Amino acid sequence: MSAQVVRFRELTPTPLYTPDPEVPDEVYRSILPPIYLMMGPEPFAGGAGGNKAMIGPKELFIGIIAAAPGFKIPLHAHLGSTEIFLCLTGRFRLRSRDARGESEAVLEPLDMAAVPAGTYRDFVNVTGEPALILAMSLIHDAAADDVLIDAEESRALCERLGPELLKRVGISTGNQFQLEPEPEEPPVTSARTDPSC
Repeated sequence: MSAQVVRFRELTPTPLYTPDPEVPDEVYRSILPPIYLMMGPEPFAGGAGGNKAMIGPKELFIGIIAAAPGFKIPLHAHLGSTEIFLCLTGRFRLRSRDARGESEAVLEPLDMAAVPAGTYRDFVNVTGEPALILAMSLIHDAAADDVLIDAEESRALCERLGPELLKRVGISTGNQFQLEPEPEEPPVTSARTDPSC
C-alpha cells in the first residue's frame, strides 16, 4: 500500500517549469506559488529530483498550492484542460471569464469549483494568513494545452520585467503572454512568442 500513498509532509514544492538562470527566483515566485505535486505523469512525478509525487495518468495533475496572504495567480486560460479547485484552508476568490462574461465566487474550506478549458481564470488568497487549495488539472488535448496569460496582465508584466525577461519567463514556464488585444474567444493557435511592450 505504501506505493499508493503520498504523504504531504514528505513533499517539497515542484517547479512545473524549467528554471532559467537569467530569470531571478523572485520573478517565478511572483507568478507561480509553491505547488506540492501529489500525482502527475513522468518526469514530474516518481522520484525525479527527489520528488515523492505518485506517478499517475499522463492526463492528470493533482497538487496542493500554498498561497501567501493576498497572493494572486495571473488571469490565464488553459486551452486543452479543465481545472478543478478544492479549497482546503483559508478562503480564495476565484474569478472566471469567457465569451458569456465574467463571474466570481469565494471558496471556503471544502468548497469546489471546476473551470472548463478555454475559460480565463485566476484566484487570490483573500485571507490574512497562508492558505491551501487543491488543484486538479484534467488534460483533454495535450497538443493544444497552451496556457495563455490575459493581455492586460501580460502588458503589466512586460512593463515590470521588460520584453526580454518576459520572453525568457514564457519559454521556461510554457506560458504565452498576449501583448495584443484579446479576441473574444481564446485562439486555438499559439499566441505571440516574441513580446515587445
